[in-house]
Order: sequence, then structure tokens, then C-alpha cells
Amino acid sequence: MNISQACADGLYDRIDEADSLYGDFQSTHEALGVAVEEWQELGDEIRANDPEKIKRECLDLAAVLIRLHDQIDSSQRLKARSFAKAVKRVAPRG
Repeated sequence: MNISQACADGLYDRIDEADSLYGDFQSTHEALGVAVEEWQELGDEIRANDPEKIKRECLDLAAVLIRLHDQIDSSQRLKARSFAKAVKRVAPRG
């Protein structure tokens, strides 16, 4: 399945805007909070039954998740705050 050009453009616009306004997430927990908020907004629009607003909220939620996906590899700050303890737990004993 291919996504429409309008969908791809809207998604890239949201990602670029969020990156410019907010920078990287501070942690995975911050990203989760933003994603939950977007999920709730999507639910509100689904209940309101407004197709255009539903589509906008779908892109908003997708943008958060894609930003988190990419920042897990690219953001040193996010890695340090979110995964430092996990890395220590899996270190070999010795």
C-alpha cells in the first residue's frame, strides 16, 4: 500500500514543525505523553465524526511516533535519559 502524496506532505510538515518548535524529545516518557495526548485528541475527533479533523489528528499522532522512532537512534540526549539504566543492566558482570 502506498500513502497519498497529501498524506506524506502533511506528515513531513508536522515533523518539520515539531522539530523546529520543540527539538528532540527529552525522554521516551515525554514522547509517550505527547503521543497519549494526540491519541486522546484523535478519539475526540472520531467521536465528533469530522473526517477532516480525524485526518489531521491521524497525521499528528503519526508524526509523534515517527519522530520518536528516528530519535531513538539519532538523539544523544534521548538515549542518555531513556536508556542509560537499561544499558547498565545488560552490561556483563565482572
